[in-house]
Amino acid sequence: MDIQQAEENVVTLLEIIPKSFAIYGTALGIVRDGQIIEHDTDTDIGLFSDDFDWKLIDIAVDYGFRIMTVFGTNLNQCYFWYFPTLDYGLEVSLERNGIKTDVMIFYRKGNKVWNSLWDNGGHSADDEIKHQYPAKIMVPVEKKTKSGAVIKTLGEPYLRYVYGKDWKTPISKWNWRTDHKCRV
Repeated sequence: MDIQQAEENVVTLLEIIPKSFAIYGTALGIVRDGQIIEHDTDTDIGLFSDDFDWKLIDIAVDYGFRIMTVFGTNLNQCYFWYFPTLDYGLEVSLERNGIKTDVMIFYRKGNKVWNSLWDNGGHSADDEIKHQYPAKIMVPVEKKTKSGAVIKTLGEPYLRYVYGKDWKTPISKWNWRTDHKCRV
């Protein structure tokens, strides 16, 4: 992956979606290495459901992003784009200049926060991979990358929760479907 282009895409999306923050491997690379992980296959940002608006996705399209997939909408609705629901672990995958970025929506429920990843094309509820976190660790911080960009990202408490106590040690064979420690 072209990490310069990936970082540019993340910075642009964080500006378009001002309450968003880097998550998963994107956060890991920025916090641990000062840059996006070169061998990663995509980038990830998140935001809370009460900060999400479909108009933000429209703005991203105006900036050259292409909508690849939308997962987690009410599968019974024919016109989800016009009448979307946020209750199903929404994830919108965008692409620009060959780099994919997943925009994942986080949901607050008491003192917990959850989101969903989708496998097998996200065609049914069986494809949902649900993650859950203590709400108190979901606090974005600003980190400066090696290139000088300032990126809002979830920090060390989140990374420990998602990747375990050895989160600072790179793992060459990571399986996003099964290896997250936050999986419900």
